[in-house]
Amino acid sequence: MGAELDIQRLCEIQAAIHQLIDQHLDEAKAGQQNLCLLVIELGSIDRVTARHGYAFRYSLLEQYAAHLQASIRDKDMVRTLPQGRLVIVVPGLKHAAQTTLAANKILRLSAAPFKVQRLGKEASIVQFQHVTLNPTIGIALFPDHADSSAVLLQKAELALENARKRGSLMEMYCEDQNARLVFPWDVERDLAKSIEQGDFELAFQPKISLTTGEPASVEALIRWNRPGQPSLSPEVFMQVADETGQIQALTKYVINSALRQVAEWPQCWGRLPVAVNLTPSVIQSEGLVDLVADARSIWGVGEGGLILEVTESGLMESPALILERLHQLRQAGNRISIDDFGTGYSSFSYFKNIPAHELKIDKSFVTHLLSNEADAKIVRTVIELAHNFGLKVVAEGVEDLATLDALMDLGCDYAQGYVISKPLSQADFIAWMNEREQAQIGAS
Repeated sequence: MGAELDIQRLCEIQAAIHQLIDQHLDEAKAGQQNLCLLVIELGSIDRVTARHGYAFRYSLLEQYAAHLQASIRDKDMVRTLPQGRLVIVVPGLKHAAQTTLAANKILRLSAAPFKVQRLGKEASIVQFQHVTLNPTIGIALFPDHADSSAVLLQKAELALENARKRGSLMEMYCEDQNARLVFPWDVERDLAKSIEQGDFELAFQPKISLTTGEPASVEALIRWNRPGQPSLSPEVFMQVADETGQIQALTKYVINSALRQVAEWPQCWGRLPVAVNLTPSVIQSEGLVDLVADARSIWGVGEGGLILEVTESGLMESPALILERLHQLRQAGNRISIDDFGTGYSSFSYFKNIPAHELKIDKSFVTHLLSNEADAKIVRTVIELAHNFGLKVVAEGVEDLATLDALMDLGCDYAQGYVISKPLSQADFIAWMNEREQAQIGAS
């Protein structure tokens, strides 16, 4: 009978959560707004349970949920899930970019050890236990990912699982995650073969100076088109490469291919620096500094000719080692760029020590610069902050002239996005540059 009651209670809790989500989904649909679902797992929960028992586990979850509820907006709802996780329903979002801010707030609230109240041996005596929570967050959105409570919750759980596998603090659901789960072995096998044979292509997206209007550098973006197979985004196959130990070989291929193709560009342009993205595991590897030095030597690329990009969230995976490696790379004559700035979790004390030359403001803030005052303030603040630290600022995802003009007024240094150019093949990029050269000659 007791087991039946437990199952019945779990079903009631699950039904109540679905009812809550559905209620907010109906309101989001009526108001044509986004709805965010955060599923939170505490990395320390199993250890805490083993040491203190299930009664303490449930008490911790309930007190942590109450702590979060008291610290967020009144309309945001926190509930505990039957499997020992928490779910937060975040309604009324004007755009999806605000979800990252919500998740960052949860991480900030959970950074310090959490003080759990518990009864002593005597029921009247209250004791406290400090617990390090180590939360991981999975995120799913309406209408982007699902329009029902069951599917939305499932996709937030998939994002959480992906975050756990990658060792990241948070992950947003993406459709490619399903593809990754469906055919991981095919991808792993084909990836190794393609790296060996060099079956990848690079696309180049220019970055222009907002002072001169001229191309200042290009970003090399890897593409992998497998004939007869489902297309994969770089995020997916790069993750597979990371998980299977093939990321070092793939990074070596990208760096050498990028520098080789840059060396083939007409000398009349000058030598445009090229940017390459690095994963945290690559940055931490022992041979990275030598790999980069060898590639630059082979293709005759001088100081400042190679820009190495790392995401802000990636910096936090192993701060001491990554900082040391970035210092080594900078001292060796490479430029350092912090990508997706504004979406990570770096503090000012950490930020001031980053050996970077530039910050790239994440496109989630740039996209709504003209329509959302909060995003405008974030962009303005990042530009001022970076300049105070002697860093240049790049705005990503610029898609219209009005946004470009606004960034110029705010003092942003560089811009990158479709209003300038989409990523281009080697041949198309050369044609794009030649057209600009001809246009300038004609104008003069």
